[in-house]
Amino acid sequence: MKTFLKEGAEGFNKLSRSFHSKLLVNANTLSVAAGLTLITVGLVDVASAQVDAPQWDQTRVAQAAEFLLSMIEGALGALVMIVAGIGAIVAAAMGAYRAAVGMLVVAVGAFILRTLVTLFFGENFTGIDEGGASNPLGG
Repeated sequence: MKTFLKEGAEGFNKLSRSFHSKLLVNANTLSVAAGLTLITVGLVDVASAQVDAPQWDQTRVAQAAEFLLSMIEGALGALVMIVAGIGAIVAAAMGAYRAAVGMLVVAVGAFILRTLVTLFFGENFTGIDEGGASNPLGG
């Protein structure tokens, strides 16, 4: 019985070694095959996840975005621009040109944020309240 188990273990080890060496030689081919198999067979349900999905109410997200944009366009945006601009000047004077360019990008980004949002999301991107900022927490 002991010899039988020992021979079985040796046979299993030999089979495992040959399987492992075949996998190492053909690793790229097997990876591509496994990827194609997953894409064609396993992900069909994930790809069609939006077919019967109920419509999601985006009013709270639009309100929060409009609130943040109105804050950046107001006093908060002016504060960010001034601090980033002064930081850019100080960093450039001290020789930290990477930091200066980064702060300059922040300052200009705070200045043109509404234009960028309009460029990326279209003219109709507004919150619920057309006249100004609305409270993102409701109420």
